Amino acid sequence: QTYLSPKRNKQDYGNLIRHCGYGVPNPLRAHKSAENDLTLIIQDVLQPYEKRSRAPKAKEIAIHTLQWPKKDLLELGSVNIELRITLSYFVEPNPSARGYKERYGYASHALRFKVSRPGELDGDFKERVNEAWQDEDHESVKDPQDSKRWKVGFNGRHRGSIHTDVWEGAAADLADLDRIAVFPISGWWKYRVRFKRYERKVRYALIVSIRAPEQNVDLYTPIMTQIESAQAIKDRQEVEVSR
Repeated sequence: QTYLSPKRNKQDYGNLIRHCGYGVPNPLRAHKSAENDLTLIIQDVLQPYEKRSRAPKAKEIAIHTLQWPKKDLLELGSVNIELRITLSYFVEPNPSARGYKERYGYASHALRFKVSRPGELDGDFKERVNEAWQDEDHESVKDPQDSKRWKVGFNGRHRGSIHTDVWEGAAADLADLDRIAVFPISGWWKYRVRFKRYERKVRYALIVSIRAPEQNVDLYTPIMTQIESAQAIKDRQEVEVSR
């Protein structure tokens, strides 16, 4: 709760994360979901780089569309909802013994995430993600809108290989935050070509938690209904193909 204090600004959160990390896991929230408090976990693989002509370049973007109960969220209107996004992955340390003075000297690769905004069309979201993806150092494309409603913000959440941030707002606005893009930026796999790591694939986990402070709000049931329905359709299609 100290971490989510509205009295803290983005610099406060950045300093807190730098000194203490992201806090202590809550076993009750980690082991089960409640009607007003649930977590979705996505595990996937992407290839950060590929070699084109002489130098490796960024290769893949992954866009995840969540099973979001838009109708139910819109009906909740101004009810306050908290959304937490966490992106986690492992990196390969640089084998060099000369230290890590270079900016991208330690991590083999780095990943970033972007979330769609309220009212943002799918094409506009993909264009915004593509712009950040093409800027592989992720520095020239500053996106102040990305930090407006997020507690940690653009500058603070991209340290290390665990990136987390918290958005808080009305349920009706949350209805459009149903697309998350994961994309690579630079690392030593890209620059140290002689090690031939540029064609490797990497695993990552994307954890999405939504929570309504009001106990009588049911977020769990409509989301699980959509997930089960989508899985049933997928299973039926697989059976038809196998026949």
